[in-house]
Amino acid sequence: MTVVVGYVPTPEGGAALEEGILEATWRAHKLIVVNVVVANNFAETTAADEKDLDAVRTRLDKTNIPYEIQQPHTTDAADGLVKAIEAEDAELVVLAVRRVSLVSKLLLGSTIQEVLRNTSARVLIVRPQQWVN
Repeated sequence: MTVVVGYVPTPEGGAALEEGILEATWRAHKLIVVNVVVANNFAETTAADEKDLDAVRTRLDKTNIPYEIQQPHTTDAADGLVKAIEAEDAELVVLAVRRVSLVSKLLLGSTIQEVLRNTSARVLIVRPQQWVN
């Protein structure tokens, strides 16, 4: 079994990665880090460049968990995540929210909503520590 992390090179993505490491360690599962590149647009803030991915590898190399980093190219971030989740038969998916407000408490981001609707895996939603009151 695996834990899949939807990763973006932001504080939110870092929070998801750290939680994914904890969950994969606790469950003794492989960790799959997925950074979806939408429409081959590496200028998009959600697309990780080689420097970002090297930092993720450096962090994961400090753990004892097996891992893989995937960077699928697709036209839809949620679709790319769902395909990775299904292909890996993930037990758990870790995603992060961008902001915490009354509205975002009621309506999650569209990518998260689509993943929730289109996968049977458990989904854990996290936020960066600085947002915790």
